[in-house]
Amino acid sequence: MKAAVYEGGQRIVIRDVEKPRIFDNQVLIKVKYCGICGADLFIASGNHPRIKPPTIIGHEFAGEIVAINQLKGPKNLQIGDRVAVKPTYSCKECSTCKAGYFHVCKNIGLFGIDQDGGFAEFVKVPIENVIKVSDQVNYEEIAIIEPLAVALHSIRRSRFRIGDRVIILGGGPIGLLIGLLLKLAGASLIIISEVNPFRIKIIKEMGLIPVNPLKDDLSSIVKGKTDGDGFDILFEAAGVLATSKQMVEFTKIRGQIVIVGLFEEGADCDFRNLALKEQDIVGVRVYTEDDINKAVKMLETQQINVKPLITNKLKLEELNKGIEMIRNKDDVFKILISPER
Repeated sequence: MKAAVYEGGQRIVIRDVEKPRIFDNQVLIKVKYCGICGADLFIASGNHPRIKPPTIIGHEFAGEIVAINQLKGPKNLQIGDRVAVKPTYSCKECSTCKAGYFHVCKNIGLFGIDQDGGFAEFVKVPIENVIKVSDQVNYEEIAIIEPLAVALHSIRRSRFRIGDRVIILGGGPIGLLIGLLLKLAGASLIIISEVNPFRIKIIKEMGLIPVNPLKDDLSSIVKGKTDGDGFDILFEAAGVLATSKQMVEFTKIRGQIVIVGLFEEGADCDFRNLALKEQDIVGVRVYTEDDINKAVKMLETQQINVKPLITNKLKLEELNKGIEMIRNKDDVFKILISPER
């Protein structure tokens, strides 16, 4: 089968590899779509600390079950089912797992980094990581379930209440999904700070309010929109130095800052002012199994429309092209890769 293999350094090569063989309590999935994520760009830069070559990358994937080897577990899976996959897995042995926090396991793993992932024609995963999805949800939407679960978990980690005023720093896929979920949940005001013109266009089309800090005085806008108080909750979803400097200023006294982005190149937070304003700061890592299940239900019941996020569908052989399109800030939002195209 064809697969995108990380071969070390900055080399991701599309080549033929052996089709996976499943063992006890594993499922073989024919991949329909796999989304390009920020983690994939990090791998392509050659700087990811965990991945070891050769590894098939990709963790936001959706597909069809083509083989099952089931000895235990739920009996509702069968060949032909369309499924989402929870791509994280835990050791179940560390103190964090024993406390029930499997999503922040000390030895957490991820398909596409620690084991072969979804930029391939087929992928094998444990039965416990597979979630059956209704036929009413198309495969493109299923490939968005993982980032949707991240957004959902971010809000559930916050103390958001109906009527709160919220600002989101970073209007990428996660930031936009957080905004859409907050709109559904009853936020009275949602502003998304974003500098990319194409992302700003998508944010507007999705019915949310974008602000470009390169063109507009964001400090004045925050004061004007919040009567000088600052926002009840701030979601940091960019993970860059510039936004880290804005977090405390834009959040009200006794407000909350939720860190969703990963600061790969460091941050600069005004901790003195944070203490004087008695603000809370909370971190977010991936999602729980319940978050994934709820994300599936939201798509099955059509509570949220994720289709506008998908701007490009490329062949597996075009994966590196897709990565460069995102790096170059082309007019793209979410790119899905299909081994079948």
